Amino acid sequence: MPIELKSMLCRVTGEVFGRGFIVVEDASRENPPQYSVLVRNCGTGLAAVIRIDPIHLDVDSPDHDVRTGIVDDDDNEAGKEAELHRLCRMVRVYLEGNTLLEHRCRLFRSGTTPVLHVEADGQRWQIGRSVSRVPNP
Repeated sequence: MPIELKSMLCRVTGEVFGRGFIVVEDASRENPPQYSVLVRNCGTGLAAVIRIDPIHLDVDSPDHDVRTGIVDDDDNEAGKEAELHRLCRMVRVYLEGNTLLEHRCRLFRSGTTPVLHVEADGQRWQIGRSVSRVPNP
């Protein structure tokens, strides 16, 4: 039986993001069966887009132009839901503003690129524009 991704995304975001957050279905779905939601913190104004498809779990932060993701090609629904919970808890910490924003020098062009450092559930995430470090569960 295939995993019902849309209901999983709605269920997990409902559990992780409560009062003080707005969660709406994101209409910018690029290619089904990908589902996404836009989550905004009413207090900080920060937003993130969480996407799920049969293989990837992704997060984009339009405020800092950074993104990260997890590859989970297993058909185990409990495992995929646990990974989605972990990703959503990290997003909640980010949306609450409990992050360190670092600007690193670019390698080939002038200027800097943003890197967010988020600590959630005792794990340190580094989220950048093109490179991210996702801790193992």
